[in-house]
Amino acid sequence: MIQSLIVEHSKIHMSNIAQEILENAAITANMTVLYNVFVGKPTETATVENINQAVSMLSVNNKLTKEDIKDDIMNAQAIAMVVNKQNKKTIGFGMIRKPNLEKKIQIFKDADNEELSSEYIFELDNIIVDREHRGKGVGEYIIQRLIGLRTGRGTTIYCSTNSQDISRVLKVKCRFENLKDNDEKPFLLGVM
Repeated sequence: MIQSLIVEHSKIHMSNIAQEILENAAITANMTVLYNVFVGKPTETATVENINQAVSMLSVNNKLTKEDIKDDIMNAQAIAMVVNKQNKKTIGFGMIRKPNLEKKIQIFKDADNEELSSEYIFELDNIIVDREHRGKGVGEYIIQRLIGLRTGRGTTIYCSTNSQDISRVLKVKCRFENLKDNDEKPFLLGVM
């Protein structure tokens, strides 16, 4: 009886893994057909025009000036940018950066987990997708590409977000874990 339960559980687990692989393959196929994807250092990756478009997208609900946003982007460790192949417009963006130390400590303190702040080196930030392109896996793809740049323990990443959708994608698809005892806004998540 126990052996048959283990076998059945194993089949379900393998089925879930296979389904996830197929979903990721479909997203990747769509991305390469419809969009150009740029991943890497900002100065080596994207055109000035596409970076300016990302700045405009991010400035809509941001307290920072466009100049400050552009400085953040240009100083990022890495960016991921999705550009529509037909009209060359930036439709999605995200970045990994070294956070401001004081701000990072405050974020972890607010989450009642200040002792973990030194464990997380990089911040996943400014994930944005144009409204017309949401629901197509663009944001998830950006996050996956940025997370894929990790090379080991020294590249631990955290993210603070008010978005339940981003929080869910980070936990379900990208294996982030809650770094807060409760599941309320802002969500604080991390991956090692």
